[in-house]
Amino acid sequence: MSFKPIHLNIAAAAILILLISGCGSSKTNFYVLTPIEKSSPLLDRKGTDHTLAIEISTLNLPAYLDRPQIVKHNSKNGLELDQFNQWAGKLDQNIARVMVKNLAQLLATPEVSMPPHRRIFKPDFRLEVDILKFEREVDDMVYLSAKWRIIDGDSTTVQASHISEMNSQHLSSQGYNGTVEAMSHLIGELSKQVAAEIIQLMQKGRPNA
Repeated sequence: MSFKPIHLNIAAAAILILLISGCGSSKTNFYVLTPIEKSSPLLDRKGTDHTLAIEISTLNLPAYLDRPQIVKHNSKNGLELDQFNQWAGKLDQNIARVMVKNLAQLLATPEVSMPPHRRIFKPDFRLEVDILKFEREVDDMVYLSAKWRIIDGDSTTVQASHISEMNSQHLSSQGYNGTVEAMSHLIGELSKQVAAEIIQLMQKGRPNA
């Protein structure tokens, strides 16, 4: 009687166990965007009875960014999706939540909301955002391109419409932590542009400052 086949089976099983354990050794890292640091608001609301209310009614992403993996370019036309570096939740909701916090701080109002957490009263302004580009390029800089509109809360009248184009500093050899920090900074800059436009509209008399 020969035991050779048994030896081969044991060896094969040992190799399989090593392969499985090796595959499971890489853990998945999850990331979130963060709001801007607390500082003085751009708008001083002291002495006014009106509480400014803003609603981020829509925030849209291109399909290639609407996925769990953090997307970056590995060539001019090529994209890299890393299974081990992912967003902790949906990216569009993460961006909207961060913008809610940013605008609340910049405009000194607690009444900034997003669906499905709408306020029971009409907002003074509604904000619609279309993210056109938001990823790290092969030159190791993060780029953000966004089209955004501010709409009167009492009607469908567009009060302002802009396209914002911006990029981070060179990230050199920084990994995904550096990438996400740069992305958070760019959302902060976009929030500041939106807040500045709202202040201008208020100074023109809509709504009462």
